[in-house]
Amino acid sequence: MPAMARTPGALARELWRLFDEARFAEVEPLLAPDFVCEWPQTGEVFRGAANFIAVQENYPGRWRCTVEHLVESGYEAVTRTRVGDGKTHTFALSFFEVRDGRIRRLTEFWADPYAPPPDRARWAERSQ
Repeated sequence: MPAMARTPGALARELWRLFDEARFAEVEPLLAPDFVCEWPQTGEVFRGAANFIAVQENYPGRWRCTVEHLVESGYEAVTRTRVGDGKTHTFALSFFEVRDGRIRRLTEFWADPYAPPPDRARWAERSQ
């Protein structure tokens, strides 16, 4: 299906599917010519498909990606994706903005899991 016919949610799922398969260069047609990705936690901004794809291709290790939750509305989609290498994992919270059938802007927050403080144990149960 051409990128022009895809919803924001379908574009987000396709990006994560290609990342899961380590087929990073194939993401380029999904991205708008003025694509920008921002990682607010580190203050990094990646302008253009080439820079964004290069970061993915050069990240160490082989990471698998599983979209656990997706919400879309209008021109936007949000995913919570589990990203792991079999030894450790993290979560990507990704905010996609789509224009003219392509991803124009992506803002991502990377959330590492951590143990809860013991003083909350009496009120909470552990998720998986």
